[in-house]
Amino acid sequence: YLEDNYVRDKQGYLVRINTGSQPNAGTTAKVNIKLYGKQRDSPARLLSAHRPLFASKSRESFVLRFPTSLGKLHHIHIWHDNSGKDPSWFLENVTVTDLNTNRTRYFPLP
Repeated sequence: YLEDNYVRDKQGYLVRINTGSQPNAGTTAKVNIKLYGKQRDSPARLLSAHRPLFASKSRESFVLRFPTSLGKLHHIHIWHDNSGKDPSWFLENVTVTDLNTNRTRYFPLP
């Protein structure tokens, strides 16, 4: 769970982020994500933890909670702020699962 999740929020999304396996594919930058749904869009959320994230060959998982459903997801926006010693990043793909409907969207990256 992210620190800015609220327990009272009823809608959850499991976000899984896969970093590529190439050497130096990971990032030291701060990563943000925004989800876009048929009913509404999420605010930008900082993906953080109390450990290093987004290393080469890693799969990071986050639960994002919102007061209501965003509806059927149609796209995401994921970005980083170029901070840290090695900010470059090879993002492989992202999957988002609606924890209320168990519907999963796969977002490959070119």
